Amino acid sequence: MAGEARAGAERVVGVITANISLTVGALFYMGWCYTNAVYGYFRVNPLDLEIGPTEYVLRSAGTVFSSTLVFGAIVWLIVTTLPQLRLTELIPGRAVPGFVRRPLHRAAALAGDPLARQRAGLMLLLAAGVLVILSVTRITDNLYLTLALTAAGVLLLTQSAGTGAYAVGLITAAACALWATGVYAKDEGTAEAHEITRDLRMRTAVVVYTTKPLALSGPGVTAERLPKGNMYAQRYQGLRLLIGRAGRYYVLPVGWRPGVNATYLLRESDSMRIEILPGS
Repeated sequence: MAGEARAGAERVVGVITANISLTVGALFYMGWCYTNAVYGYFRVNPLDLEIGPTEYVLRSAGTVFSSTLVFGAIVWLIVTTLPQLRLTELIPGRAVPGFVRRPLHRAAALAGDPLARQRAGLMLLLAAGVLVILSVTRITDNLYLTLALTAAGVLLLTQSAGTGAYAVGLITAAACALWATGVYAKDEGTAEAHEITRDLRMRTAVVVYTTKPLALSGPGVTAERLPKGNMYAQRYQGLRLLIGRAGRYYVLPVGWRPGVNATYLLRESDSMRIEILPGS
């Protein structure tokens, strides 16, 4: 009896550990999708920014993660660990009122019935198939719901079909989860890029002093020749900072328009001085 309990606990720990690993991977992927969407909008390759895996994870956790994703993670954890638990033993007999205990026992019985799980999984997959058909015919398009139904249906259908089949189910469900989180992060990043463009004037201002003229132009950019005797010959204003990384500054004209104006990469040197000022 003790051996069975230990084996059951090890299975649950294994499932939880696998889900934690998947969560970290999903956060990294979301961070990359989000960053790529934000800076790709301004034609900046995220690989050039030298962002590390930890920063990608932190970016996704700080800017993309939401209560909806937390709820989805909880549902995922319940679906993947529920069959490993003996819920009828975990539900107390006296501490829970009868009208609550009876549905819980019924749910526990269904969760423990392999045939019931397979039927539920098949129904979810059929519902996902209907949504795919509706999407192809352009009647409606709900990618998130389709992926959620597919992931849950595959898991329920394969949980009792053997180790190999369940492994395939987990891989399929994980692919659906990564697909959904990637699309969500990309949408959030694109929305952030649009917000940056709308509020560009309020972003950090950049003033550039150079010893030689530069081909900096665009809406709102002004070039001023400085009096002789100054260390620098030219001053450029009307630029806004997109991002600065290790002495490199990606700047935009204050009136930047997507697909029309350039994004400039500046490096501070002996022949160039870059001043950072509050936007207005």
